[in-house]
Amino acid sequence: QKRLCYTTHMIKHIPNAFSISRLLLVPVVFVLGWIDHPLLLGQTIIVYGFVSDKLDGTIARLTGNVSDLGKRLETIADPLFSIQPGKSVCSIR
Repeated sequence: QKRLCYTTHMIKHIPNAFSISRLLLVPVVFVLGWIDHPLLLGQTIIVYGFVSDKLDGTIARLTGNVSDLGKRLETIADPLFSIQPGKSVCSIR
């Protein structure tokens, strides 16, 4: 019973962790736009960003853990992560 409660508590924080990780990746993506980097690295970060964006909303709604913090993180992380990769990682040199 205690293990189930702990697991449920941890799942509650997964959507916010995805949003925070996307926020933390924005400066990384910005730096990648200024240095030479393997294209696969940039593509992997972009794919992670879009997959985690879809997963965090889905997990939050399915588990009923939509929070004010999550809503705020989403409104900040989504535009930043959607615009920055297009400008930095995908730029043709």
